[in-house]
Amino acid sequence: MDPFAGENSSDVRSSASTCAKSGASDTWLWRDGWTQLETPTAPTPRNAPAIAFDSKRQVLVLVGGIDRPGGTQRLDVWELGADGWREVMARR
Repeated sequence: MDPFAGENSSDVRSSASTCAKSGASDTWLWRDGWTQLETPTAPTPRNAPAIAFDSKRQVLVLVGGIDRPGGTQRLDVWELGADGWREVMARR
């Protein structure tokens, strides 16, 4: 499923930041109602990542955040596109 195909009104939310206490790492798409996206890989659960949409490349970009549990700072970069999540830059 291409989360960004069709109308420009799509809204994708990663619960990596909102459900970290429960250990969730799921992704939801808003298009006239919430639908959970099933992806083979996903970022680890975390608090406070930076998330932005790259309209030129049609991908959602997630950067960093704080791991749960433990509070370790993440420095990785993930992108969500038509094929799901992929890590594009690992922590060094």
